Amino acid sequence: MAKMISSPHSLATGIGALPHKDPKDACRDVLEIFPSVPYIPTLPDRGLLESIVFNDSEQLPGRIIREGRLFFDSTTDQTAAMEQVYLDYIEENFASYALHQDYASVFTEMMTHNLSEVGLLKYQITGPVTFGMQVVDANKRPIYYDNQLADVLAKMLALKARWCEVEMKEKTGAQETLIVLNEPYLATLGSSVVPVDKETVKSGWEDIASLVKGGLGIHCCSNTDWEFILALNPSKEIQQQFAQAGAGPLPPELAARVPQTDFSDPFQRALLEAVFKGHSVGGKPSTLSAEARAKMFDSFYRTQILWEESMASRIVRYLNSPAGAGKKMVVIAGAFHVRHGLGVPRKVLRRAAWPYVIVLPTEISIPEEHKEEELMMDVDIPKIPLLAGDFAWLIPYENIKSQKARLGVSMRVDAGTVVIDKVVPGSPAQQVGLKTGDVFIALDNFPVNEPGDVSIVIGGKKPGDGVKVQVRRGGQEMLFAPLLSAPPEHPAKPYRFGPMMF
Repeated sequence: MAKMISSPHSLATGIGALPHKDPKDACRDVLEIFPSVPYIPTLPDRGLLESIVFNDSEQLPGRIIREGRLFFDSTTDQTAAMEQVYLDYIEENFASYALHQDYASVFTEMMTHNLSEVGLLKYQITGPVTFGMQVVDANKRPIYYDNQLADVLAKMLALKARWCEVEMKEKTGAQETLIVLNEPYLATLGSSVVPVDKETVKSGWEDIASLVKGGLGIHCCSNTDWEFILALNPSKEIQQQFAQAGAGPLPPELAARVPQTDFSDPFQRALLEAVFKGHSVGGKPSTLSAEARAKMFDSFYRTQILWEESMASRIVRYLNSPAGAGKKMVVIAGAFHVRHGLGVPRKVLRRAAWPYVIVLPTEISIPEEHKEEELMMDVDIPKIPLLAGDFAWLIPYENIKSQKARLGVSMRVDAGTVVIDKVVPGSPAQQVGLKTGDVFIALDNFPVNEPGDVSIVIGGKKPGDGVKVQVRRGGQEMLFAPLLSAPPEHPAKPYRFGPMMF
C-alpha cells in the first residue's frame, strides 16, 4: 500500500518527456539540474514505443500496434491472459511486468547510477484513465468503457508500478521512491462529451495504491475535479489496519502511511456513538453482545477519524500550495462529518487557523408516511455546547432508494476463517458457482479475516459492479468474478440531518 512520503520542502523536480535521443545525455542533464529530487523522463523522439501509453503497454493482454495506434484485440479470446493478470495481482508476482530498453531507455540507464544520497527518486507511468481512453477495441470503443478491461488494466499498471519502485530502490539505492500516474484525461471528469465514471477511476487508483509501497502521486496538466481527488479515502487495506490497530501507538509502517490523527475530542466521540447506535444490522435490531458492539463501534470510530484526518490533510496541503493560493474550498460531506464544527472543520483548524462556514440542509417537513420508525435512523443527538451550523438550508424531504449491492451469501466464522454458510438461490454468488463451505481468502485483493471485511468491500460497490472473490475449496484456491445485484426492494434509512457542508 502506498505511503505518505516526507515533504520534499519545495525542492524542484521534472515531469514528462525530454527531446533527447541519447539516454546517457538525458540522465546527465536530469541529475545536474535536479540533484535532490531527480526524475526519470521518457524519450519519445527515440521512437513510438517511448511515447505515452505505448511505453507502458508491453504486458497489456490483446495488445496490437497498427499504424501508430494501440488497439485491443477483441476478436480473439483474451480470457487466459486477463486471468493471469488477476492471479499475478493477487499473488503480487510483478517480475513479468518489467520495463525494457525499447520502452524506457532512460529508466534502464538511470538504474546504473548510485543515488543513495538522493532523498527521492521519481518515475511516471501512464494512469489507467488516460491509458484506457487511448486504447480502443475492434469497434473503436475505448477499453476504459468496459468494466472488466478497465479492471485488468488498473491491475496491470499496479504490477508495473510495483516493479518500477522495487527496481529503483534496489538498483540505485534511493532512500524514497515516488510513482506518479500521468493522467491528462482527468480533464474529462464531469464532461458530457467524453464521460468518465468516477467509481471506475477510484477503483483503478485504489488497485494501484494497494500494491505500491512507496509514494504515489497523480499528475494532470489540465484542470480537473480536484475536489474528487482530494476527497478520496485511504485504501481499504489501510482502513482495515487502522481500524484494527487499537488505542496504542501505531506500528511504524502504518504510521508512515496515514496523516497525524487525534482521538481526544469527547464531543465527536459522543456524536459518532449516537450515530452508530442509530444504525441497525441488516435492517433489524442488533442481537450482538455489548462487547461485540463495543468492538464494532471502535472500528467504526477509528475509520471515521481516518477519513476526516485524510481529507483535512489534503485540504490544507492544497490550499497552502501554489495551485491553491488565494482560493477557497467547498467541502461536501455527510452532516455528521461537519456538524457542530466537529470532524473535518476542527481537523482543518488544528492544522491551519482558517475561518469556515457550515451550511446544514434541513428538511422543511417529513411526510407522515415516512415517519415510521423503520424508515428513519433513530439518532439521539447528545447535548453539545456548540451550534450545529452557521446556516440552515431549507429543502424538501426526499426518500432515496437504496443503491446497495449484494453478493448473496450468509457467513459464519469457523476456526478463525470466514466460511460461506448459505448461498442465496439465484444470487450472483450462485450464478458464478460459489458454494456453501467455501472459505473466503480475499475480495478485490482485500484480505478477509472477519465478516466485516466482506461488508467493507461489498458496501463500497453498487449493483452491476464486479468483484473478484478468492476462496479456498477442499484445499484448492479458486477465483470467481460475479456481478453484484441489488437486494430486494426496500426504502433506505435516511439521516434526519442534511448531508452538506460549505
